[in-house]
Amino acid sequence: MNIIKMFSYWIVVTALLVVVLPVIHAEERSTPKTPPTTPDEKPATPELERLEVLIGPWKLVETHFDRAGKTIATVQGSEEITWMLNRHAIRRSYASTTDSGKFSAMGLLTYNTVDKKYQGVWLDNRSTTGPTRVQGVWDSTVHALVSELDSTGSDGQTNRYKVVESFIDSNTRLTTTYRLSGSDVIKLLEVRYTRAAQCPEGLRVFLDDWGVRHSVGSGPGN
Repeated sequence: MNIIKMFSYWIVVTALLVVVLPVIHAEERSTPKTPPTTPDEKPATPELERLEVLIGPWKLVETHFDRAGKTIATVQGSEEITWMLNRHAIRRSYASTTDSGKFSAMGLLTYNTVDKKYQGVWLDNRSTTGPTRVQGVWDSTVHALVSELDSTGSDGQTNRYKVVESFIDSNTRLTTTYRLSGSDVIKLLEVRYTRAAQCPEGLRVFLDDWGVRHSVGSGPGN
């Protein structure tokens, strides 16, 4: 009797496999798959190609200021910037450690060819009022990516910021964040980045203000 039951069980299992597996394989074949980003693939627009210089791992030092401009804290951290979605956007993974614990954030940035602006969002492990929204342009007068950010505070009011991100040299960049409060522009934070290691794809390239391609050393000392 046990043999008969076991034989019947395997017949049922086999029948299920015969029916289910072709369906699964058919779904796999019909589901469009996004091909992975390859090192030779170009960014989707010239404006995105400008961001190529940001790609790779970075070490960072944050300097925090009070309203009077006095330094109140200095902390260390890291950031990893990678291409995603076939080089239609970059992803920024940010982490630092303060007295109140570890801060981590994830940023996504792309370029809107209609609005002619860089656009994206930031999410972090502290905020509970939604993402920080980003809109920016490349300012050729200061050779920097200049962005305006807004977020919703815990009181429901909109907080506004200005961020200026520029390169000091091929392996060092500086980001300065200002709080916009009415007509006041208050410096809150400076982050100095240094390339942590050679990028896996070798030399980076970017476009200057005249559309000329430049190679940038991808590791310290290059």
